[in-house]
Amino acid sequence: MKKEIRHFFIVAALFLLPNLNFGQSHELVVPDFITSSQFLETFILGDTTTFGTRKDYDRVYVLKRGGSYYVSVSLSNQSVKTGAWPLRIKAESGTGARPVIYAYRNTNGAYNTQIFNNYDVIDLQSVVLVGWSAGLEAFDRNVTRLVNGAALGATIILDDCILTDASATLVQTSSAAKYVKATNTTFANSANLKQTNLGNGRAIDFRDVAVDSVYIENCSFLNFTDRVLRHYNALAPIKKFYLNHNTFVNILAEHGCLSLGRIQGDVKINNNLFVDNFIFGNDSSAYQGTDSRIAEFLYTGEVGPNGKARMTMVGSVKNDTSFIKWEIRNNYYSISPAVQTFYDTHTPPGLGDLIPLTWHINGKLGADSVNAFQKLATPIVFGNTPATPLAFAEWFFKPIAEGGAGKSKSNANFTLAVDFDRKDAAYYQNTLDLKYSTSSPAYTGADNGLPVGATTWWGIVLDVQKTDVIPTTFSLEQNYPNPFNPATKISYNLPKSSQVKLEVFDILGRKVATLVDQFQQVGQYKVDFVASKLSSGVYIYQLSTQDQMMTKKMMLLK
Repeated sequence: MKKEIRHFFIVAALFLLPNLNFGQSHELVVPDFITSSQFLETFILGDTTTFGTRKDYDRVYVLKRGGSYYVSVSLSNQSVKTGAWPLRIKAESGTGARPVIYAYRNTNGAYNTQIFNNYDVIDLQSVVLVGWSAGLEAFDRNVTRLVNGAALGATIILDDCILTDASATLVQTSSAAKYVKATNTTFANSANLKQTNLGNGRAIDFRDVAVDSVYIENCSFLNFTDRVLRHYNALAPIKKFYLNHNTFVNILAEHGCLSLGRIQGDVKINNNLFVDNFIFGNDSSAYQGTDSRIAEFLYTGEVGPNGKARMTMVGSVKNDTSFIKWEIRNNYYSISPAVQTFYDTHTPPGLGDLIPLTWHINGKLGADSVNAFQKLATPIVFGNTPATPLAFAEWFFKPIAEGGAGKSKSNANFTLAVDFDRKDAAYYQNTLDLKYSTSSPAYTGADNGLPVGATTWWGIVLDVQKTDVIPTTFSLEQNYPNPFNPATKISYNLPKSSQVKLEVFDILGRKVATLVDQFQQVGQYKVDFVASKLSSGVYIYQLSTQDQMMTKKMMLLK
């Protein structure tokens, strides 16, 4: 395993981050259910004064590591008459299992459709959300969503979390949202065909609403019947979209994988790994234009030679606006031998001829489109992952009269026997291992020679380190160590909030890396630069804001 290296990748002015730092002065430690015999909502909704106002608007609820918590209502800031207030929950500091929050029966004996709903801000750090436990009881529950940003202008932030088991989607924005950010988080097990159909089963669903900024980095996605990300044919756009270093596994892909809908700003899809992410295959030649599966590929406006909609892994509404910038590179996909056999033994021919991008997106990338997605000749094998859902796929293709779905959304014949290998929360905390062979081209195929996919499995965290120091002067420090091989740390100080760029150039002035390109608050920052793919020599690193610029030299010695 590589030594942990903190490193920040290009963000390209995508995000004006909300100031949502957890503060110790606002923390309230909440005992788990075994200790208190109380549901989590008792502590959260009861955290008010005698006048009905919040005791602390900036409250952070701290859950005990290893603790089990239960929610029996759809937790919402509309449940108390105090006006809108943010919900911030995190695990206590230290090591140990992340606390688990389970959906539980309400006073009527039923399960609510979501756990967290209708907050202006939902900010979760190092916690686990579970809609139901693995096994037969899943069929009796209909927890539709775990997190629902139903409030207009909502912000949803997830870091180091695990979200499992919902019948429709794990995270949803039901109203126009401001900001959705997921980092270092695992999303798994979205679908319940006894409660819904194959058109559901997603990780993040933006519905048809506007979203200002979407930032998804270093996350893992496993076991979905439909798309991982859904925006579909929305008139309201996603304004900024950033998808970097994520791993996708066991995606049946009823309606595709990444459905971006309408885009109105920069798009970056880089360094991602897709393994068995389109198991239902490219079946467009066997469908009519109004069929249940093909219909939701039509929004791209593209059809193949047979007149049917093209089934692509990534799609969007056509938009020729010149200011929209597309950047898609270093993405790899892999098909396991078992899934390839499934393709080869089912019709139509070419079922496994997966198409990464629409012609429209290829055209936006130009010559770079050849490097956007690459198929791995040697399939990826992970250390430990849920079984590939081939029984599910076989059931889907089997005619209804023979007990299958007949390539339809009908769930009448669905049984537990063909469900996903639906692991429980403990598995995703302790056993899941998405490392793969270091001899794979994907292992050094990402920017700066890092592994493609979620790098947390290699002990590499993609992040910027920020201290609480408030500097009075603008400065760029000498990197340390210097000379270095292959990693070095660069520190700088911002006396005022600014749009910041930190770039690296070779001695001839050619840019070789952009380490930071975003709006940052006042503070002291540290960034690790990994130069695995560069040659020995002198390099120049440059820090610039709207007002000032500084440069320094550093030496790489291999």
